Amino acid sequence: MKSEQTQTCVYINIEAWTKAAEQGDAEAQRKLMIIQAFGYPAEDLCVQALDWWREAAEKNHSHSQYYLGLCYYHGVGVAKDIPEALKWWRKAAEQNLARAQYYLGFCYHMGQGVEEDYAEGVKWYRKAAEQNHSGAQIRLADCYGAGEGVASDMTEAVKWYRKAANQNRHDAQYIIGFFYSHGKGVTKDDVEAYKWLTLASSGNVSLAKHELNIVQSRMTPEQIMEAQRLVSEFKPVRLG
Repeated sequence: MKSEQTQTCVYINIEAWTKAAEQGDAEAQRKLMIIQAFGYPAEDLCVQALDWWREAAEKNHSHSQYYLGLCYYHGVGVAKDIPEALKWWRKAAEQNLARAQYYLGFCYHMGQGVEEDYAEGVKWYRKAAEQNHSGAQIRLADCYGAGEGVASDMTEAVKWYRKAANQNRHDAQYIIGFFYSHGKGVTKDDVEAYKWLTLASSGNVSLAKHELNIVQSRMTPEQIMEAQRLVSEFKPVRLG
């Protein structure tokens, strides 16, 4: 049975991670994902489950390989070891697990635990994106927009951002709205810009609210009414 002090420390960590996750901190988001998925404090979960995950991972169970990699990546329940995380994610990624493919791509793209390799990052992002992993779709779109690991292609960038936006990723919705507002990769269209920026604003994307005000200031009442209709009709794509 845990002491009162230990329970308090875990509670404070969870509170801190929640605040950080709400501000886009990826590490905090991943730690909370573990908690939400299993219903335990992350440290306790990894300590209790690490041996089970390792045993299953060594039997080539892809989800166990993914979660084992996650604990090594964040140093939750085990010493932080990104190369070890990559080892397990690669095994899961080669079994076509989208989440592992995304992380493998991210590490190659950012040069974490492995030499930076944009092309290899794009390769794994694409595999995950084609399985509708919204994070991978956004990263792949970023790569097309910046010409990292692939030839710059705004049409492809818009395609992948749109796929993520349709899954209700508010960050992607902001980007699509911004593109429509400025005619970047698409024909300028204030009605479409208003639609996507409004959806992004509902997710508290502050930049979206600012851009929405700019777009709305140049629209006619009829255009605003049409854009509001599109917003009301939007239904996020539910996958898996």
